[in-house]
Amino acid sequence: MILLEINEFNPELMAKAAEELNADNLRWLLALQRSETTTDDKTERFGLDPWVQWVSIHTGKTSGQHQVKHLGDVPQLEHEQIWETLSKQGLHCGVWGAMNASRGSAKNCEFFFPDPWTFSELAYPPELNNLLMFPRYYSKNYGDLDTAKSLRELAKLVWFCLNPRIAVELLPLAPSLISSVIKNGLHEYLLFVLFDLVNAKLFAHYYKRTKPDFAILFMNSLAHLQHHKWTSKEHLSEEMRVAFALFDKALGIIRGALSDDESLIAANAFTQFCSYDQNEFLYRQKNPQGFLVAAGIPFLRVEQAMTNDGHVFFDSAEAANKAAAILGAATVNDKPAFHVESGGKTPDKIFFQVIVWEPLSPDAVLKINNQEMKFFEQFEVITKRSGSHLQEGHVFSRNISLPKKLYNHQIHDHILGHFHPA
Repeated sequence: MILLEINEFNPELMAKAAEELNADNLRWLLALQRSETTTDDKTERFGLDPWVQWVSIHTGKTSGQHQVKHLGDVPQLEHEQIWETLSKQGLHCGVWGAMNASRGSAKNCEFFFPDPWTFSELAYPPELNNLLMFPRYYSKNYGDLDTAKSLRELAKLVWFCLNPRIAVELLPLAPSLISSVIKNGLHEYLLFVLFDLVNAKLFAHYYKRTKPDFAILFMNSLAHLQHHKWTSKEHLSEEMRVAFALFDKALGIIRGALSDDESLIAANAFTQFCSYDQNEFLYRQKNPQGFLVAAGIPFLRVEQAMTNDGHVFFDSAEAANKAAAILGAATVNDKPAFHVESGGKTPDKIFFQVIVWEPLSPDAVLKINNQEMKFFEQFEVITKRSGSHLQEGHVFSRNISLPKKLYNHQIHDHILGHFHPA
């Protein structure tokens, strides 16, 4: 079985893309048996988030049970993930890109490629770390890249791709990759879908090579596309046309890796709706370390998360609490600038997130730690958000019987039941 995790995708939008682009693989997916899912989490950024909901699917536990709240919290997870359970039962697994996941105790996990933001995890087998390090560095630091560090990590990626076994897999993709960049420019939305395309090819390679009983592939480009480029409910933006055409190719690779008797579950955990008219903006720190230094906050290290948030580590719980108080008191336009969490299982760490969403003037001022600084010296607008989260989700499946309606975390039990019906 393959569990295809197409993060947050909207089926109706995909159907529109399939029609406009005459995309056979999108049509194939949407023609599979369909089920509807839901979750009791209702609020985006406080539970109704992919780094929470995918953990629910992986563990079979609600967010209230597993208590994972943020991307990067996986070391705190106290419940078995599905590949750990199956491994203990003697089945072999493969996991590629699963969000907020660890290989854990799964000795029969033949390959494990973590998502770029789960900073506590390395890839397995170790050769995959050469593939991981550049996407991990870029995704966390693209606002202010260090040239030397970028080149070092990129060299590891090139070395991985020059392996003859890998090169022969990726070479057929080269025309699509190069022509897409030349025609459309090296935009972030394009990088996301090209990353999905390469991941699909490499996943298929390791899937065929290791022949696991159960495997996961996580794909994130459509979620990113909907958040950033969903500017109309009626029509596809040009960026969406480009991205869906490439995603159709990626889906075709997975379709080709499946034999007729293998099972497939394609899930989104939850979906998005077009929220472009809500006039909500996403701001992200350009350089998280530089911002904390400018704010006069001593720290040991920062682990940037996917969007406008991150984890900061300190040399003591006291230092963490002082930093939390400073960030919690900061304001922009006399409104709180950050949501901050401290304490818990890691008392020398805090989590903070930008909670400014309204449009800001170029001269907006951030007041923090008894000083004032221009907001846009430390932060930048990533996008005017065009897609927002809904509780409802969707599952498309073949060769497995699923109920028409279920909670998303119950997908876990149906997968286990597929392998062990008793």
